[in-house]
Amino acid sequence: MALRFPRFSQGLAQDPTTRRIWFGIATAHDFESHDDIIEERLYQNIFASHFGQLAIIFLWTSGNLFHVAWQGNSESWVQDLLHVRPIAHAIWDPHFGQPAVEAFTRGGALGPVNIAYSGVYQWWYTIVLCTNQDLYTGALFLFILSAISLITGLFGVSSLTWTGHLVHVAIPASRGEYVRWNNFLDVLPHPQGLGPLFTGQWNLYAQNPDSSSHLFGLALASLGVITSLVAQHIYSLPAYAFIAQDFTTQAALYTHHQYITGFTMTGAFAHGAIFFIRDYNPEQNEDNVLARMLDHKEAIISHLSWASLFLGFHTLGLYVHNDVMLAFGTPEK
Repeated sequence: MALRFPRFSQGLAQDPTTRRIWFGIATAHDFESHDDIIEERLYQNIFASHFGQLAIIFLWTSGNLFHVAWQGNSESWVQDLLHVRPIAHAIWDPHFGQPAVEAFTRGGALGPVNIAYSGVYQWWYTIVLCTNQDLYTGALFLFILSAISLITGLFGVSSLTWTGHLVHVAIPASRGEYVRWNNFLDVLPHPQGLGPLFTGQWNLYAQNPDSSSHLFGLALASLGVITSLVAQHIYSLPAYAFIAQDFTTQAALYTHHQYITGFTMTGAFAHGAIFFIRDYNPEQNEDNVLARMLDHKEAIISHLSWASLFLGFHTLGLYVHNDVMLAFGTPEK
């Protein structure tokens, strides 16, 4: 019998409805729910996902550098940062005829282009990438990193490097032990050092009480808070040269980082919920903060609901008020 999508769930593969497609997509990366999953393969899949994503990110950033070097005006912009509009890339197929072509031919370009409001020009100027040659070199370097990330993921080197990071940095840090240079000389990464390795007691390294969803949820929440702080600092503490003179770019970067915050915080809440469903052990959590939160979940959720409604409706009211004021030509009060 030919295997139907999704191969990782034979029960779902037999579903005659379109639910097979949508549920299959929704659970493709929920490795813990796949048929015949084992812990070893679970972490192999996670490792491969990390490095597959890195490969895509490096390819994307390489493309940013390459297209600005090829179709942008970085060298002209560097000569007059306050008056030359930075070009992101050309528009291959401008729709709506000649008026659109003329409207999008700007910034000193020979044809229709998109203006860059991403802040990359200011970023690259700050780190002294000032010529097209610099940008091409950076693009090539990132492309090579992309290829390395893809190959290491395919050949399993990712497991070695990522495990090294977990053993020497992440897990000790989660227990209050921070890696400094002296750690390599006088601090053991495990209470028994390398003893279990040489005596065949490898299972001792695996006695980790933390839930992967719990750790992932905490990591996502931390990243979300940091990203939101970055968004606010785009305008309150500008890090890049001349970005404070480009208000559109500041607004775009603020919105961009708050959007990312929304995604990562949503992921944090989702994986926190997954932890409570799959990995939570009430016997190990008597009367601690997790148990108390679950004991009072009805009150917490209802109050959060009202707070969200209050904030949402009042924010909408402000938007409506300001839009009406603007539409009728009345200055905001």
